[in-house]
Amino acid sequence: MMFASFSAESGSSSGREILVQHLLVKDDDVKLLLDLQQRICGGEDLSDLAVEYSICPSKDEGGMLGWVRKGQMVC
Repeated sequence: MMFASFSAESGSSSGREILVQHLLVKDDDVKLLLDLQQRICGGEDLSDLAVEYSICPSKDEGGMLGWVRKGQMVC
């Protein structure tokens, strides 16, 4: 399961890019997922939580995936 954060946009409407950040956890870890969801909604920084809990290699960059365009990533 993944939390995603979509930030500022850049470029024209046809070439629009979105800055994407995420935190990936195992599907069966529902307790952790709910805890992280509450913490993020409570204002904790997604970057800090990603470094500590994410299972994706992007955790070293706080879950930052960078700028992407529509169709560049799978859902």
